[in-house]
Amino acid sequence: EQDSGKSLHDVADGNSLIDLNRCGTGLLELVFSPDLQHGEEAAAAARELTLILQTLGVSRGRMERGEIRVDANISVREVGAPLGTRTEVKNLNSLRSVARAVEFEVWRQISVLEAGGVVDNETRGFEHESRQTVSMRDKERKQDYRFMPEPNLPPLVLDPSTILHLENSLPELPFQTRLRLQDVYGLSEDTSIQLVDRPDQLLLFKSCADLKPKNYKAVANIISLIVQEYLVEHDIKGISVHHHSQPNHLDNGSESSESVWVSPESLVSLSNLREDNVINFTALREVVRLVLGGDIRPPAEIVVQMGLKLITDINYIQEFVEDSLKENAELVEKYIKATDKKRVKLFSRLLVLINQDQRTQKVDMRVFNNILKQNLENKITKAP
Repeated sequence: EQDSGKSLHDVADGNSLIDLNRCGTGLLELVFSPDLQHGEEAAAAARELTLILQTLGVSRGRMERGEIRVDANISVREVGAPLGTRTEVKNLNSLRSVARAVEFEVWRQISVLEAGGVVDNETRGFEHESRQTVSMRDKERKQDYRFMPEPNLPPLVLDPSTILHLENSLPELPFQTRLRLQDVYGLSEDTSIQLVDRPDQLLLFKSCADLKPKNYKAVANIISLIVQEYLVEHDIKGISVHHHSQPNHLDNGSESSESVWVSPESLVSLSNLREDNVINFTALREVVRLVLGGDIRPPAEIVVQMGLKLITDINYIQEFVEDSLKENAELVEKYIKATDKKRVKLFSRLLVLINQDQRTQKVDMRVFNNILKQNLENKITKAP
């Protein structure tokens, strides 16, 4: 069908406006069988459909701009009973609204039936502030719902060979991309879902993967954790991939930007430094944020100039361990006298106290922990 326009209702002064700018725009309506069980599942299905449409280039899929709308048909029934009377919640414009509208309507219909009432076959709207659905019009008595076949629009039947050709020409679909990320790069299911849900982050990961990092999962975690944190914190909408061979045109320090330029080379370099145990996670996060903020220095240079390289000198770490044991002598004494089970908790508590020391930011804590455990074992052995 074609878009007939958009109604804008001003509750404050009671007026309604009509926006006809979209008239004539083609609309595609997809109708699914009643297979979903709850609001979160409905929202997930809508999100997957949006990703598919974006991948195919059918729609940009921006629900907040009206490019996709969801009409949710909901009914409840007792186990084994036939489908109940349905209601339709119209024009849901966000995934959160889909989930909340379905969940409320399920609860409302159950309440009506348990009170001895009857669910009406009607169209309902969703109010965002109250998070409730409200009645709009009755489908049983309205003539505009008595649909008749249109004789000038016969069913469209596609030849099987045409369908096969279309199937073979499809690009990689979202579910296939998620599986490939797990099979080829060893990413977790959660990380794969997050990357596919954010196409700009997926593109950044692919650019990083082309550079053959030492640990693909580590790079994916940098993107899904540190980069994502930075985007949310600075209200930045997305990512533009920027290679070192390209000029950097963007001031990444600006607030509320549409996108931030990110260098795959910088992220891979930092990931490899972390894998080689040159820096710890705290330093990694600090330098990534500097790069996102527009610092154009090579990451390795930033690490050296800021003194972020991990200290691996055994003598220095041994001295640090001895100082820590002296500073926490009372807790160490409890550790020596405790049972093996209690020592696990006491060791964790000791590490928490030690981590308050500024030196822990520059010391290789894996080496530190090993030396600390060895020192504690020596004290247990020497204890009377």
